[in-house]
Amino acid sequence: MLQVPPNVDDANSAEVRPTGVRYLVLAILALAPASAYLTRIISAANTTIAAEFQATDKVMGDVMAGFALGYFVAQIPGGFLASSWGVRKTLPLISMAWSLCALLCTFAASPNELWMARVAIGVAQAGLVPCCAQALSQWFPISRRGIASSVMGGAMQLGGIAATELTARLLGPLGWRGALQAYSATGALWAIAFLFWFRNRPEEHDRVNLAECQLIACGREADSVAAEPATRLTIQNRLRLLLPFCASVSVWAFFIQAVFRAYAYEFFTTWCPAFLEKAYGLAKVDAASLTTWPLWTLAIGSLVSGYLVDAVMVRTGNRWLSRSGLAFCGLALCGACFAAATQIDNPRLVMGVIALGALLASVGGPATWAAAMDLGGRRAAVLAGAMNMMGNIGAYYCPKQVGQLFFSIENSTGNWTLVLWLFAGVNFVAALAWIFVNPSRGVSSREK
Repeated sequence: MLQVPPNVDDANSAEVRPTGVRYLVLAILALAPASAYLTRIISAANTTIAAEFQATDKVMGDVMAGFALGYFVAQIPGGFLASSWGVRKTLPLISMAWSLCALLCTFAASPNELWMARVAIGVAQAGLVPCCAQALSQWFPISRRGIASSVMGGAMQLGGIAATELTARLLGPLGWRGALQAYSATGALWAIAFLFWFRNRPEEHDRVNLAECQLIACGREADSVAAEPATRLTIQNRLRLLLPFCASVSVWAFFIQAVFRAYAYEFFTTWCPAFLEKAYGLAKVDAASLTTWPLWTLAIGSLVSGYLVDAVMVRTGNRWLSRSGLAFCGLALCGACFAAATQIDNPRLVMGVIALGALLASVGGPATWAAAMDLGGRRAAVLAGAMNMMGNIGAYYCPKQVGQLFFSIENSTGNWTLVLWLFAGVNFVAALAWIFVNPSRGVSSREK
């Protein structure tokens, strides 16, 4: 039942316009992934770290894959933690944890020690997406989830841009260790601010009026309005939450697209600067700057495509078309752009075409967030955690396999277009998986 904040006057509430606290919630939530990506992405420092430790491409691939390994194993626990403790407690806790782990990276004396610290960062950040999905499902009606999701996706890209560009420029004055120390302080400060201001549900926030509570509640699906009491989330009940998802074709297709989309995205956050340095002989700062091009188009595209996802949903009422149809088209065209880039020699033109592909593929971000909430219902946090866990199979293998491919190319043919062909195929597979995702049939709503 909807609870009214104590500062609301029932007699006059019908005449009061809804407050806009949900947008402030979205803004402060968006700072979480932006901060997280600062500590996550070390691609601009890749060759610098390799030179310091005298590490091969294979070893650096393992180091960068360490994050995804930790992220993978902790995704489901992260979703359960968000469901049990609530976002207000969980998100600041894990933000403090990943900031501390980033600080530990700066004391690494070998690739193995850096790998262990990277695994720990992955474990700490595993609850980020489940927490954000849970918060958005409680603070936004279904007709505005695409836009809200696009803001979160855009924030992730902005964090990636900042990490890539800033790290490359800070390598001179601070070194890679000093840059990570500054990034860890940012995450800790955000966690403190979030804990004091955020509330798990609109009706718990003293700045939300009745009109905004009603606007949000009326737009939420029935199965996402009622929160599950934390006392009922026993270990047995938690395991039962996963069973309906395991029997759904849509969910498995959803997982497959997540694997291949994560694989494709990881190229930009791990090996892209090194690819430009090795294939085209660019300097570190220039390579980092060009790497941000697709990250910028992903950020811009995520914001714009969120409106597109919602517009198609409002106009047609068709969730498959709004989520799956748009994602299929965008990812297929992105694969075509990678294929076209193999025929170009100029590195700026290559990255321009790839950036165009990233813009087209960006619709997959809001579509994924919206589909997770559609399929998961009141278990959106659990499904989002499972989806990200599966996606990190791709995120784990990408840096490892690309590092091995780099090693092979450098010691054989020198044909760097093989890297571009690899990611053309990866995007095509991700596109095909979306055909089988049906967001119109929510799994949570079919639970007995």
